Amino acid sequence: MTCSPYEAARWYQAAAGQGDVESQWATGQMYLTGRGVSQSDIEALKWLRLAADRGEADAQLDLARMYKDGKGAPQDYVKAHMGANLAASRGPDRAPWRPLTPDGRSKTRRYYTELRDELAALMTPEQVAEAQVLARNWRPTEPSDGRGSRAPEDSAAPGTEREVFVGTGFAVNRRGDVVTNHHVVDGCTQIAVFGSAGRQKVEIIAEDGQNDLAVVGPIKQAGPRSPWVGTARSSVKAR
Repeated sequence: MTCSPYEAARWYQAAAGQGDVESQWATGQMYLTGRGVSQSDIEALKWLRLAADRGEADAQLDLARMYKDGKGAPQDYVKAHMGANLAASRGPDRAPWRPLTPDGRSKTRRYYTELRDELAALMTPEQVAEAQVLARNWRPTEPSDGRGSRAPEDSAAPGTEREVFVGTGFAVNRRGDVVTNHHVVDGCTQIAVFGSAGRQKVEIIAEDGQNDLAVVGPIKQAGPRSPWVGTARSSVKAR
C-alpha cells in the first residue's frame, strides 16, 4: 500500500514540525521540487536549514546547492562551500545500506565532494579559507526532547473493558517513528504497530490533538532512505 505525494507531504510536515530531522530534510526536498506541495524555495530553505543545522548531511548538501545558485537566498559561495564541506566530511559513511565495496564507497564519496570542489574553483583563496574556518567551527544544534511517557505493559486489569482502535500510520525516518492520527491513540494505554516485521509495541513520542496528528514508535525497519514512504497498519489496544 502506498500513499500519494500530497498525503506523504502532510505526514512529513507533521513529523518535521515535531523536530524530526529526517522529516525536516524530506519536507525541504518536497518544497524544493514541488512534489506534494506548492514549490517554494523559501520554504525549502527553511526546512533544509533546520535539518542541516542538526547535522543532516544530505540537507547540508542541498542547502549548499541553494546558496550556490542563489535560490531562496542571495548567492553565497562561502556558505555553500561550508555546507558542501560539512556534507563531504559526514555523508559517505553515514548510511549503512550504501555499497561497501571500494568502488561503491569511492562513488559515494565523489557524490559528496563534487560540489565542494566545483565551488572551490569559483572562489578566491580567501573565500575558501573563510569557508573552511566556518566548517571547522561548526557544531550541530541539539534537538528538543519531545518524547512522552512510556506505554505500560501489554496487559489489562481483570474485568477491564477493552476496546480496539485501528488506524493507518506512515514510517517517516530510519529510526522508525510512525505518524498516525491523534484520535487513534488518544486515551489508549497500549499501542502496537503491525508491519513487515510483525507486531511491535510502541510509545507515543509526540501528539497534536488540534491537528489530529500523533507520532508513535520506534519500530524496527530497514531499507534505503527515501522521502516517500509506504504505510504501516497500527492497532491500539486496551483503552
